[in-house]
Amino acid sequence: MSTASEIWLYGSAARGDTDGVSDVDVLVAGELDEARLARVPYPRSLLSVVRYDWEELDFMASYGSLFLHHVCLEGRPLLPRNDSRLAAILKALPPYGRAARELSSFTAVLDDVERSLCEDHAPAFELSVIATALRHSCILGCYGLGQPTFGRRSAFAVFLSQTGFEELIDEAQQLYEFRLYEDERAPAPFPASTEDVLTWLDRAREIIGAVEEALVGSD
Repeated sequence: MSTASEIWLYGSAARGDTDGVSDVDVLVAGELDEARLARVPYPRSLLSVVRYDWEELDFMASYGSLFLHHVCLEGRPLLPRNDSRLAAILKALPPYGRAARELSSFTAVLDDVERSLCEDHAPAFELSVIATALRHSCILGCYGLGQPTFGRRSAFAVFLSQTGFEELIDEAQQLYEFRLYEDERAPAPFPASTEDVLTWLDRAREIIGAVEEALVGSD
C-alpha cells in the first residue's frame, strides 16, 4: 500500500459554508510535502494544517476516531491519487470506540474551570474553554443520535434541538465566539463575568448529561 503523502480538505471549506472567520482545514496524511502543499488552491495564510503519519492514522482508525469520521463524512482529497491509502482507511472505519473516555475528559475540563474560579482568572478565557468542550460534546452527541455533523454552529443546533435545549441554541453559538476571540479571529460577543462562567458551567454539565444519554441510546 502506498506510503506517499496525501492532502485532504475538510471542515467549512469542504462543506461550502465558510464565513468571515473561517479558516481552511487541511489534513496531511504522511510526510509534510511543502511543494505539494503549495499547490493547494487556497492562500497559505488561511490554511489550518493537521498532520498525522500513517502509523498514527492506522491506530486512530483502529478505534474509529471521531476525527476520521469527520473526514469520512465531508472530506475530499486535494491533489487526488488513484491509490489513496486514506480513502481505504476511511472506507473500513469502525464505529467510534472512545466516547466514554471523551465524555470524561469534557467533565474534567469543566472541573478545571470551576477550580480556576477560586484564583485569579480571566472569564473570557474560561468561557472559551467551556465553549470548546461544549461544542465537542454536541458533536459527540450528534454522532450518538445518528445525525453526525461537525460544523461550528450546526453541532449546537442539531444536538440541542433534539434534546430539549432549543432555547440555548443561539446562546451556545454565541458563546463559541469566545473561542474565536481567544484565537484573535473575532471580537468578544459580550463582556464576560464570573457569573457567566458559573451559569455556563451548570448548563454545560446538563448538556453533557444529555450527551451521555444519547450515547447510551445508540449502543
